[in-house]
Formats: sequence, C-alpha cells, structure tokens
Amino acid sequence: MNVMVRRLYTVVNGMPKPLVLIAGIAMIGVLGTVDLLTKNEILFSAFYILPITLIAWFAGGRSAAIVSVLSVSFLFADDISSRLMSLDSVAVYWNNFGRLVFFLIISYLLASLKKAFDRQQALARIDSLTELRNSRAFYEDAGMEIERAKRYKYPLTLGFIDLDDLKFINDTYGHAAGDAVIKQAAHSIQDSLRNIDISARMGGDEFIILLTRAEKQEALDIVARIGQKLAEKMKESRRALTMSVGLFACRDMCGSLDSMIAGADKLMYAVKSKGKNGVLFEEQ
Repeated sequence: MNVMVRRLYTVVNGMPKPLVLIAGIAMIGVLGTVDLLTKNEILFSAFYILPITLIAWFAGGRSAAIVSVLSVSFLFADDISSRLMSLDSVAVYWNNFGRLVFFLIISYLLASLKKAFDRQQALARIDSLTELRNSRAFYEDAGMEIERAKRYKYPLTLGFIDLDDLKFINDTYGHAAGDAVIKQAAHSIQDSLRNIDISARMGGDEFIILLTRAEKQEALDIVARIGQKLAEKMKESRRALTMSVGLFACRDMCGSLDSMIAGADKLMYAVKSKGKNGVLFEEQ
C-alpha cells in the first residue's frame, strides 16, 4: 500500500502544474454539480478541502486560490438555489466570505509547507561545500540513468576522480585553502560536463561523473577539459594540483552501478600507483 502511495505521489508530483490545476477544477466541477443537484440535502462543504489541498501541494498557492474561488462560487450558488438564503441576506455573503478566507488560508499554509519541504529535499541531495550532488543523490540519479541505458542500449562511462596530494595543501596552507581547491575542482568538473551528464562529490577529495552516450574519445576529451580548467584555476591561485582518473565504460548492457563504481575506482588507484596525474580507460 505504501509503495502504491509513493508511486502515485511521484506521478502526480511530476505532472505539469496546468494539468494538475485542470484536474482540480474538474474535481470541483463534479462536487459542485452534485452539490447543486442535492439542494443542500447533503452537505458537501468539507469535501472541497480535498481538491484544494491537492492543488495547493502539487500546483502552488495561486492555483489553489483559483480553485478556492471556484469552490465558493458553487457553494454560493447552492445556497441561493436551495432557497435557504436570498440575495438580499447579508448572511449568505458573510458565510461564503468566511468559506473563501478559510480555503485561502489552507491554500497558503499548504503551499508554503510544500516549498519548505522541496527546499529540504533539495538540500538533502546537495553537497554543502561544492553544491554538486552528494553520494545519495548520485546513486539515485545514476541508477535511473543506468536503467535507461539498459532499456535503450546506449553507452555509459563512469569516471572516478581523485585529487592528487590535497593533503599537502591542507598541511601547508590550511584546511580553508584545501576547501577552496575542492570547490575549484567541482567548478572545473561542472563547467566541463554536458547537460546530460551527472556529477557528484563522493566525499573528501573524491568526485564521480557519469557520462551519457559517451564513446571512449569523447569521455577522454571531457576529462581532459576538466584537467585543463583545473590547471587554469590552480595557476590563478598559485597552487599545484593534479588529478587521477579511472574511466570505466559499458556498451549496450551495463552492469550494476556498484560494479561500475568499483571498476572506475580500481582504475583510479592504478593511476595513483603509477605516479598519479593520469587517466586509465577500460570498457567491459
């Protein structure tokens, strides 16, 4: 049951906001029509909360405000058509104004809560120092990309990047300088990748990239761009820093993400053992 709810939430959350708004208006229309037909024999006021809640959460406060006004319009029409109140009565306007205020407050609170929720969700996926994905976000996004690659049979290349001798910079210039270098490396990686690629900081001085539909030469060219940009940044800050990179590629049928990471990690350590500052490529 929980799995079904999560899937439904994911589907609705991924829908375009105008489509969610249209669905909400349709729900209000059905409720309003039934409300008018029953002529106040059955009270439907509370049921309007459901579509307003859904719209506020998934489409935002403005859309929920539109649905709130529409809901009160149906309730107002029902009050008049059922002849419980007349247009000359102050009560009919006051009661429906109260309903509108209540619906708008619910809309505002839920929309604000959703914004805060989305903000926390985003922060939970971002490395605070570099603003790249963290390892958790990488596993989620890269895992989905691997599944797509298996389905549509296109190549992937996973790169494991380790900054060489960062400990020397930390020991010589302090950890603040080391953090600055890590941020410069992150910028070099992000500036060199394509929009379809995925990057993350795995922790410490280790980064990981997943290159989508990248053949061997293109993957090597991307890593070369990263190295060039990093060298330029190091020259500006008068620091000396290189990187060791392992590139593990698969074609058509990729293995698991863990196996690709293990393969790239092994290649990266092989570069380290051979003197650092290099790239090793392997294709399964």
